[in-house]
Formats: sequence, C-alpha cells, structure tokens
Amino acid sequence: MNSMVFEEGTDPSEAQLLEEGGISPEEEAFMRGYSGDEDAAECDECGSTIKEKKVIKDIGGESYRFCCEDCAKEFAEGSV
Repeated sequence: MNSMVFEEGTDPSEAQLLEEGGISPEEEAFMRGYSGDEDAAECDECGSTIKEKKVIKDIGGESYRFCCEDCAKEFAEGSV
C-alpha cells in the first residue's frame, strides 16, 4: 500500500486522490457508496435487504415493508 503525504490543513478531494493514484478501485467504490437499485430496502422485521418481491402491509396506520409473508405476520403479531 502506498502512502501519500498532504500538507497539514489540506483535505484532498476525491478527484485529486483519483488523479494521483492515491486510492484503490475498491476505495473509490466505497467513497461513492451504494449506487445499486435505489429501491433497495430492509425488511422491517428481520433487517434483510429486500431484493425482488416485497410485502407491504399497513399496520396501525403506517406502511411497513417485509421480505416475506412470514416476517409480515411476525411483525404484526409483535405489534399487537
């Protein structure tokens, strides 16, 4: 791993780091963050990422998203 030295008080931008080869492709991807499916969500019961089919239930006047019917059922039973 190569080290880069910057003057105290300067904060190199991502563009500067890329130009100077200061970050790896993995670090570049991390800096950009998750840029996949913008509709990706977490199941409100188990926390799993909902990738394809999702179950949406209105419980107590609020909408919740689940990865499957089982999670929706468990969540509803726990909120009674």
